[in-house]
Amino acid sequence: MYPGQDEIHDYLKRCVQRYEHASHIRLNTRFQEAIWNEAESVWRAAAGEGMRIRARVLTAGFGGLHVPQYPKLTGFERFAGPQFILPLGITASTCMART
Repeated sequence: MYPGQDEIHDYLKRCVQRYEHASHIRLNTRFQEAIWNEAESVWRAAAGEGMRIRARVLTAGFGGLHVPQYPKLTGFERFAGPQFILPLGITASTCMART
């Protein structure tokens, strides 16, 4: 038995509040590019209208639960760190970057 969409969504909202992540979450934001900087071990991303993001962690949530969507990001194929491709359909346009 698995939790339903509402239960998962409520849990994610509680986590955002509890860990004070709201200021690091960008909803309905289209990324133009995200490039992994090996020397600095950070992502450098461009999103929205002139938004620049520098982050150690870059998480994008998009796609349906049954169809994983792999990001089309410059440098993604060279990134040697851990990768977790999660088909999160709950918040389809959520992009989160935490510095």
